[in-house]
Amino acid sequence: MTRIKWTPNALQDLDRVRVYLAESAGEDVVLSEAQRIWDGCQRLKEFPESGRPGRVPMTREVLALPYIIPYRIKDDCVEILNIFHSAQKR
Repeated sequence: MTRIKWTPNALQDLDRVRVYLAESAGEDVVLSEAQRIWDGCQRLKEFPESGRPGRVPMTREVLALPYIIPYRIKDDCVEILNIFHSAQKR
């Protein structure tokens, strides 16, 4: 089984999502969205190639709508690179 590694950027993004949702929508929404992101990433343990090809070479993206989670596969590890809301301009 593949292991999951969260990069510092991804952890910062996750914290930003949490803070924004806590301020704008409440704790129930924070928990629901955090679970959605977590579930999307945990699937990669068994199916690391399941995400679509990424916009950046050598990456893939898993969708946990409304979030897009870019990642890369290195040996037996999936590195979660960032978390973006699909409405964000990048």
